[in-house]
Amino acid sequence: FGQATNTLSFFLSFFGTSAIIRKLGLRTTLLLFPSICLITIVVVRMYPTLHVVFAAMMILKANSYALNNPTKEMLYQPTSSNVKYKAKSWIDIFGARGSKALGSVVTNAFSTSASELIDKGSLVGMCVASFLIWNARFMGKKFEEFTETG
Repeated sequence: FGQATNTLSFFLSFFGTSAIIRKLGLRTTLLLFPSICLITIVVVRMYPTLHVVFAAMMILKANSYALNNPTKEMLYQPTSSNVKYKAKSWIDIFGARGSKALGSVVTNAFSTSASELIDKGSLVGMCVASFLIWNARFMGKKFEEFTETG
């Protein structure tokens, strides 16, 4: 799994990240990762096999490393060092740990069977992905406003 994910991530980073950002712009590129998440969750919900889950995890991890992280870092460019430090700290401490905690709660709540976890857990995942799409639209708009006004 790790080798496949890292290989895919390497090729996406090397050949795709800057080309995608240049072609689509930051605002649209920000929407790609949460949209890929939503589509992947729907596909896993429809075809819950081990191979599909493996491919889904590989696609999500590789796109997180190669696409989501670089675009997220670009959002800090129009901010001051102080704002950047505080925002990154909050995101790393509360955002990342909070999302992992939520994932653990969902997994534990629906861990009686794999089918229940896929059925109910995917609904939670679709809600989270939808929120991330809304947030990416909002942040992309704010980024453009800040860069236009200086």
